[in-house]
Amino acid sequence: MDLLKIIDENGTEIYKQKYIPLRVHLEGYKEFADKFKIPISLTSNEAAATGLISRGYISMENLIVAYKTTGCILYLPKDLSDEQIEYVEEKLPYFRNLESDNKLFNVGIYSEEPLYYNNKKYRNLLMESKINGEGHIRELTTDLLIEELKKQKGKTL
Repeated sequence: MDLLKIIDENGTEIYKQKYIPLRVHLEGYKEFADKFKIPISLTSNEAAATGLISRGYISMENLIVAYKTTGCILYLPKDLSDEQIEYVEEKLPYFRNLESDNKLFNVGIYSEEPLYYNNKKYRNLLMESKINGEGHIRELTTDLLIEELKKQKGKTL
């Protein structure tokens, strides 16, 4: 069971951090940054993930407690490669299953400027769903991710 996966522009999982009780994502980000000599902020998971997606990587944080998956946060670069799109599409059944089991699934997409609604340098699809739904979740995050992938495919043609 993987706690953290990092995927490159070729859609290849180039780093996996195995789940071990009490191990945290930040340890995996540090290990990755050291191994690949990539300078990223290690002040938080969010900062590390944002640093990677700004460089074109995908970061997938599985939220695990006592060997049970409780959710997933997927961080995506602003512009995905065709191979990255394929990678994410292959994971759609996993994401859909999380949501059908009422587990957390959220997606952050890199933005060059901090956004007005979260002051972060990534779009938060779950938060955008709430804003667009006037306080009610308009769609499942997986549905919003599929919409985003369709838009991304249009960019890569």
